[in-house]
Amino acid sequence: MTLLDAQPEKPKGVLRRYLVLWILQVVGSGAILFILFRNFSEVRAVSRFLAALLQGQYREAYELWQPG
Repeated sequence: MTLLDAQPEKPKGVLRRYLVLWILQVVGSGAILFILFRNFSEVRAVSRFLAALLQGQYREAYELWQPG
């Protein structure tokens, strides 16, 4: 038997390949979304605090700051 007479390879399961790709895509998308939005609430609170300071609403800014 030579290389030209070799048996053709059996194709691997298409479903398994797509399932693995789908899982990788979901995990990758989840990781990207986690990295982008992990500080979302803190960033929003800081921007509200700074907006109150810029508008001169110091009492509201102090309440947003929540010291001690």
